[in-house]
Amino acid sequence: MNQRYWDKLAKSFSKDVIELAKEDRNGVLLEELDKLASRRKTVTDLGCGPGILIPELVKRFRSVCAVDFSKKLLAVAAQRYPDPKVTFLQADLTQPIEPDSPSDVTVCSSVLILASRKKRRRVMESIVRFTRKGGTVIVTVPSLESCIHVYQTLVRLRKELGGNNGMSRPEARRQLAAELPSVLDGNVSIRGVLTKHWMQDEITQHIADAGLTVERVRRVDFSWESEIDAAPDWLGAPFPWDWMIVARR
Repeated sequence: MNQRYWDKLAKSFSKDVIELAKEDRNGVLLEELDKLASRRKTVTDLGCGPGILIPELVKRFRSVCAVDFSKKLLAVAAQRYPDPKVTFLQADLTQPIEPDSPSDVTVCSSVLILASRKKRRRVMESIVRFTRKGGTVIVTVPSLESCIHVYQTLVRLRKELGGNNGMSRPEARRQLAAELPSVLDGNVSIRGVLTKHWMQDEITQHIADAGLTVERVRRVDFSWESEIDAAPDWLGAPFPWDWMIVARR
């Protein structure tokens, strides 16, 4: 993992990275956390970033362990949310970490995005280790289907509105081919960084292969403004989305 890259994002994280807890149109993540909430349970936020989810976790659980690879992002989170119920841990999830005490609930939002299959497998192993037996894992990942849907919508906008709206089909083909050189790999170039996007069955199988029991798969919808500049107000469902998987260890 590239610590310099994530450290550089510390000041502009909210602008440059979609924060699921803020962008979730239908509140499905908080709904899942409400189902699990208990003052007797502990929770770990793997890849906590600047800590956007921490206040919601503090409300629902006995204690929170916030984990990130970036020292600077952890420093931002600790400054924003200095709560005695929260501990902060710097860790590289691609390495074999053994937590002092696995949690009842583990949340891992947009962390399984590394281009390397080997590193993604190691991150998945870390997710399992941070979760006690019988505990619950909530994983969210970018959707490959949604990425393609956005380009199809851009073509639709050009056809319906004309002018400079959206993209022509040839333009969309060229740009998608540049951003997604291999549909099989699912690595999308975002600002020059290859970022893994998952199909629904693919991420479900990946989690099952790690020894977890998948209980449900849900869509986390975002607004069109997160993907398309000056998106028309009438543009509705299906919205861009991430996949959310709830699984039991």
